Amino acid sequence: MGKTTKILLVILSLLLSKSYADIDVNQYQQFWYWAGTKYQPILKDAKVVYLHRGQIDGYKGKSYFKPQSGQGVIVSDQQFWLVFRTHTLEWNESIYREIARQLAAWQKKGGNVIGIQIDYDVPTQKLADYIQFLKKLRTWLPEKYQLSITGLLDWSRYANPENLAQLDDVIDELVIQTYQKRNTIPNYADYLKNMEKMPFSFKVGIAQRSDWVNPEYLEKMQGFSGYVVFLQNE
Repeated sequence: MGKTTKILLVILSLLLSKSYADIDVNQYQQFWYWAGTKYQPILKDAKVVYLHRGQIDGYKGKSYFKPQSGQGVIVSDQQFWLVFRTHTLEWNESIYREIARQLAAWQKKGGNVIGIQIDYDVPTQKLADYIQFLKKLRTWLPEKYQLSITGLLDWSRYANPENLAQLDDVIDELVIQTYQKRNTIPNYADYLKNMEKMPFSFKVGIAQRSDWVNPEYLEKMQGFSGYVVFLQNE
């Protein structure tokens, strides 16, 4: 075995053995339960579960709903958000009908569904267009349900204050994501320091099995209202 080969094998071994500072899920009470993710016992004791129920895609001006098979654990005092991942804001009527059907179905099962969450990676410069979409959705959504959205870290630094003020009038909850492709964004702390300018309360989404440390300053912010953990398979 040559010297170069030995060096490559050592590097490969280090990469494969890399361990992340995995968070202790028992310290948290709110979780995303995504399609394709194996059930974890912590879900039964969770206070709030964000349940992935479908994905909306667009093609040539048309939108399509792809249902997901992830199932939640029905607990009498547990709150559920039905989460819909979308890659387009051009929704047709069939999308709204499917969401309405799912809301009714989960209520029938006995689940305490408090609302829906829209997971959409809108660039900060297009936030105004997204707000218009959310206004239409808010008008359509029955009053008994709340509207939650995910947001990008960029919003804390670059979002127009006027857009943020409008957003406050439309949504009931914002969860800022600190991860990308299921890995924590390295400079997340630099962005989160800017969350003080948010004109409303917010939650912070973190990824299980990735490098993450709870910033002490974050929990002292007036608008901070908790963490939501994105559960992941090993």
